[in-house]
Amino acid sequence: MSATRSNRDNGGGKPNPSLNHHQFGAIVNFQKRAAGSNSLSGKLPKLQIHLSTATVLLPHVAVICSRLGNQRRLHQHVGQQLADSAMRCKSQGERWLVANGSAIEPWARRASELFGIPITTLGINEPADIVIQTEVPPSRDAVIIAIADRIEAAYVRPRGTIEQCLKERLKSDTSASTRVAITPFAPCAGKELILRGAIGRYYYPSTEAPTASTPTLRVANEAWTRTKGIWLIHCTRGQPTNWPDETIRQYRDAILLGKSGIEQRGPLESLTRIVRSGRLLASAQTSRRTHPVVCFSSLSLQELLARRCFRSQVSRWDYEPFGIAIRRQAAERIGVQPVIYGEPNERKQLAEADRFRFHPKGKTYDWRSEQEWRSPRTIDLKQLNTDDVRVFAAIAPAQAGPSLTNTPWRVTFAATAPRPNPPSGTPLTQTRRTPPA
Repeated sequence: MSATRSNRDNGGGKPNPSLNHHQFGAIVNFQKRAAGSNSLSGKLPKLQIHLSTATVLLPHVAVICSRLGNQRRLHQHVGQQLADSAMRCKSQGERWLVANGSAIEPWARRASELFGIPITTLGINEPADIVIQTEVPPSRDAVIIAIADRIEAAYVRPRGTIEQCLKERLKSDTSASTRVAITPFAPCAGKELILRGAIGRYYYPSTEAPTASTPTLRVANEAWTRTKGIWLIHCTRGQPTNWPDETIRQYRDAILLGKSGIEQRGPLESLTRIVRSGRLLASAQTSRRTHPVVCFSSLSLQELLARRCFRSQVSRWDYEPFGIAIRRQAAERIGVQPVIYGEPNERKQLAEADRFRFHPKGKTYDWRSEQEWRSPRTIDLKQLNTDDVRVFAAIAPAQAGPSLTNTPWRVTFAATAPRPNPPSGTPLTQTRRTPPA
């Protein structure tokens, strides 16, 4: 394919004849907008714009976004903004402009494929449809916000580079060409930008944000829940993004297409998936990425849940009242072993086969109190004796779906309370055993 065409003259002060009039016009427009940007002042004399032959003179809408992290509700918000923007831009004959390496790039590329919206990429001293070449690279956010015909800001965090660049654009651009979204799921600069002239867009959430008042398992009355060291407890938790057996692409598709069930990714749904598949999938979320594991605790279920706390820094409980218990002797037979605690530098002293078991003792928190065990591989629960597996859930039997009521394993259903430390008293527990299918 053809290389990028330059806007440099041919030595006589005339435009490069290899450019067609659409491309030359696009360069002129981009440079005019860049010249009016305070964010790029002082950098323009050394800034050169190159367009690929695929770039045509269509209105370019810059799609921008601050870093998203692992917040599914924020992902849903941004996905809705992208889907709406794609439909609107496509109907108006516009083209998306996306910066290489930006937070929104992988989302925008996939949305472009799903919704058929043409996309132009921008790179700073790197291959792209539009290449900005300069000795002193400016911020890619500053460039894309300065040269675009319109702006679609899917999410802007306060006091970030994107907010500052948008404020600079709004000082000189009174054409209502900047649209910003407001979200309730993360700190957002949208309202401040609206006051400065941006057009606001609000996404109405379908679910409430998580709080510390999640259901708590009351102390169970069954003997197995009080025994320490006999059962290994695996508590499930909600999945902030993709499930362990779901690719990032599948997850983004579900978000962008607004598929049903995307909101239901809590600890109960996680347990339901485990029971339905009969497998505990090993993952590397709580260990080094090179060692996917399944984690357990040898504490009794009562003690484990009684000591749980809400981790505000990650907006979740450390343990949830849903999960699987495996009899320790059965677990040992399939390779589950106790964690080796020590100083970080002691890990290298272990044999390679034992390194999946290592965990630092900790400085501000003594992780040894967790009494953790690990499996180095996915566990097939269907290969175990049914009497060696227990299922527990902080819901009433009437609330359980078919996956929990029609299981070969013994299920402990328990009453729930809205407090992390429920009052003492007679526990409300029901046990149901269903015959093997």
